[in-house]
Amino acid sequence: MLRYEAQFIDRNGRLLYVLARRPAGPVKATVVVAPAFAEEMNRCRRMLSILAETLGSAGIALVLVDLSGTGDSDGDFRDCCWPSWLDDLQAAIDWTAKRMPAPIHLLGIRAGALLAAEVAKLDVRITSLIFWQPVTNGAVYAKQFLRLKLAADMMARKGGSITDVRDALISSGSLEIAGYELTDELLKALESAVLSPPSRRLLVHWFELVSADGDVSLSRSGRQQADSWMQAGAEVRVAAVPGEKFWATQEITTCPALAILTTDAIATANNES
Repeated sequence: MLRYEAQFIDRNGRLLYVLARRPAGPVKATVVVAPAFAEEMNRCRRMLSILAETLGSAGIALVLVDLSGTGDSDGDFRDCCWPSWLDDLQAAIDWTAKRMPAPIHLLGIRAGALLAAEVAKLDVRITSLIFWQPVTNGAVYAKQFLRLKLAADMMARKGGSITDVRDALISSGSLEIAGYELTDELLKALESAVLSPPSRRLLVHWFELVSADGDVSLSRSGRQQADSWMQAGAEVRVAAVPGEKFWATQEITTCPALAILTTDAIATANNES
């Protein structure tokens, strides 16, 4: 049985919503989530509920934070900015450390991995990083997000290109894409973000979902990025997990095997530390 602890943190007049799902007994470790971007995060919520249950059975707590302008935290999406999101994630880690004095692991989901990696560079309390299908290049990811607007325009029989969409966003200051008002400031910050390793030695669990009937191995780009992290001194443990890419499907889908492997990885890391 999980215990729930929710709180609004005052961040210079902005309220940040944090929710901990913790085991009834002693907390052996905590996992703070750096959430995915925009609608991808909503599609991850069921999967995170499964993860919370799996972690809880191993005595591990899961901490979720709604970054500023998302979920139950103050602000609208058009108010979002990358530096504030980094501060929000750091605030959630500080809150977790005070409530539950146990090893802290940081889970970055998709574009959330970009945030998690940056925070881990400065916060030595992070025991390990966990990546779920990490975005390694923010510029490539931003272009994919802009394609959603291009696809909507094509459905409305409007012409144009990715360059046209980006130019329109920059010139107007913001643009609604797939229900989210993206500002030029956030777009530029996302475009400049890359998944780079911290200077200190750190354990990283790198998970990618793959087709069950295909090649059950890490993607070429994922393998290259993981190798570059190892060359920089990180201890990277990679795993390709057969399952549907739940953050991208229209229907709610999950991958329980990913939750089990993540829990096992964290439990192992705790035993080794």
